[in-house]
Amino acid sequence: MIDAALPGQLQNIFEEIAKNGVSIDRINKIIITHHDIDHIGGLVSVVKNSKGDVEVLSHEGEKLYIEGDKMPIKMTPERLNSMPEDEKNETLERLKKLKVKVSRIIEDGEDLLYCGDS
Repeated sequence: MIDAALPGQLQNIFEEIAKNGVSIDRINKIIITHHDIDHIGGLVSVVKNSKGDVEVLSHEGEKLYIEGDKMPIKMTPERLNSMPEDEKNETLERLKKLKVKVSRIIEDGEDLLYCGDS
């Protein structure tokens, strides 16, 4: 699987996978292209609700954001500070819940030979 959509999209993700004739039981790798919310928002849900172990792959430059060690680039201090306090706190709490451990770092130019490719 490549990327994991927005938070709250688990059912839609699983339905789309099924529409394409693939069992959700086959999800064993998720390649994260970058850490924007529309790419990692559903990652926690997919990993927790998949049948087996799911390996999360990302570039080294994205790892700290995906694992929650760095604030997303688009969530600048200026943007956070412009929010009302309750919205700011809610946003920070939501971001904490999106953290996922990256299983493997992928390198620029690396061939990812999955899905029957050789």
